[in-house]
This record gives sequence, C-alpha cells and structure tokens, in this order.
Amino acid sequence: MDREICKSIILNDKKERKDIYEELKSYILENIPVLLFRYYPFNKYWRDIIFNGQLKLSKITAFNDIFEGRTFYNRFNLTYRMRRMLSIAPPPYEPEYYALRSFIYSADPATYNKKRYAPCKIEWAENVINRAEKELEHYSIVCFSENDDSILMWSHYSDCHKGFCIAYNTRVLLEKCDIIYPIIYDNNLSDESYSIICEYIPSVEGRGGTMSVHPDTKSGLQVRPLLFKTTDWSYEHEWRIIMKDTEFISASDAISHILLGALAKKEHNDKVDEITAWAKSHNKLLYQVSAAEQQNTLLRVPIYEPYKRRGRWYRYFD
Repeated sequence: MDREICKSIILNDKKERKDIYEELKSYILENIPVLLFRYYPFNKYWRDIIFNGQLKLSKITAFNDIFEGRTFYNRFNLTYRMRRMLSIAPPPYEPEYYALRSFIYSADPATYNKKRYAPCKIEWAENVINRAEKELEHYSIVCFSENDDSILMWSHYSDCHKGFCIAYNTRVLLEKCDIIYPIIYDNNLSDESYSIICEYIPSVEGRGGTMSVHPDTKSGLQVRPLLFKTTDWSYEHEWRIIMKDTEFISASDAISHILLGALAKKEHNDKVDEITAWAKSHNKLLYQVSAAEQQNTLLRVPIYEPYKRRGRWYRYFD
C-alpha cells in the first residue's frame, strides 16, 4: 500500500467527489492487507472484545492527539466562492444557486437580504465551517495497525506489553463497513475551502424542490480531515473504520487470531487461561509474544494451533 498514492487521490479536487471516492475505494480494495491488528489493554471490556467480537468506535474528542481532525479553511477564499456563486446570474433554476441562497438563509436569516444576494458576508462562511465541524462530531472511529510486532504499539496501547492484540480479517471487516481508510501522514494542512462547499451545501431536487443532502456526501471527503495525522504518528501504520452515529460493530467472525503480550501471563494469568480455553473451544489461533534472546525484537510463540496436522503448520484465516 502506497499512502502517497492515496494522498494524491484524496486531494484531487479536479475530479467529481463521487469519482474520487470510487477511485480511492478501488485502490484500497486492491492493496489492503489481509490482516489488520488492534492492540488492547485488559480493561473492563476485554471479555466483550474477545468473546463477543465487540469493536468500539470512539469520537475524536476521546483521542490522545490534539491535532486530530484539525484542518484549514481559508475564510476569504470561501467567502469569495460563495459570493461568485450568488452574484453571477444563473441559468433558470440552477440548483447550486438556489441551494446556496436557501442554505445562507437557514444559517443566518437575521441578516439575509432576500432582494440582494451579494455581497456575501464572511459570517456566512463561518456558518458553513461551523456546520462542517459539527458534522465531524457525529463520526466515530476504530483504529487498526498493519503490524503486530511493533514494540511502541505494544507499549502505548497494550498496557506496556501486559495486554493483547487481535488480528482481524479485512475481507470480513469490509462486509460490515463500506471502506477502511489508510491514514496519511503529513504535517501540512490542505485548504478545504472548495470541498466544504461541495460537501456541506445541500442541493435542490427539481425546480424549487425540497432541500436534500448533497448527492456527493458519500464521497468520503466529509471525513477527509480524519484521514490525516502528523508524521510523528507514522510508526502506527494506521487504518481506520469511520462510521456515522455508530458506537459498536460486532466483528467476532472477523477475528483471525489473538496475540498475548509478553507480560500478559505474568500480570493476568487467570485471564490468559480463560482466553486459552475460549480459543480451544472456537478453534482460534493463539500466540504468546516474547522477546527474542539476541535481538530487540518480538517473537510469536504458538499456544494453541488448531490446524497443525502431521507435524506441518497450516496457516488458516477464517
């Protein structure tokens, strides 16, 4: 997976939004890893996570990165585009023209002048931005990594190697969501002034018809601010499922195998025994992670191998 290619697809504002989304989705489906990994501590939800396959999605406000979801909007550029849309005489019943008029009226009716639609105030641009930022609050995220042997990931997200890591089959996960996004690591913020108009100003169905959501909102660009992180986080090799107004996903059938942290048995022996019994009853691969003797790397030692026959190891992903 080349994340730079994903970046060039996502930031291509010369294409229609639906075309960008379909191109991105097609590239991801061709290059997504077979397995994605999620690290966990032994918290109060660990039984639901393993035994019930519960994936909990979190709001960006719960994340540990203060730059999460941060983006840049050029207020003057946005105001100029809105003014141009309102001041140029449109063809009869031009949808974008009437949609923008109706949107501004609904956002700021007190200062809206029905007889003169231009000039456009910068306060109206602020209303568009506020609506976009509030819309992001409705999205929830669950994060994965490409790697199961990252010392930093085990340290940061698995209670200093005392927790566990679950491998999920991406083919099964994609049956539960439309797309899994790779995170782009970049310290620069793109100007979202154009895309915000395309995504958050509704269109109108027919001549003066009822207001409806812009048809391109499924393009994935609504969540574009959630697809970028600073380069400091690049060690995570992160992927994300992003869904609207969703708290949990049931993914028990997506679990391929489980890895126990190097210190898990020492700190949580009873829980490890419980997981081992569950793995045997459900024919799930179970590994113990340990430190290599002569290198600062992590090794996987099999605890339970349900598909080992005649002394030969058959790797199996259900």
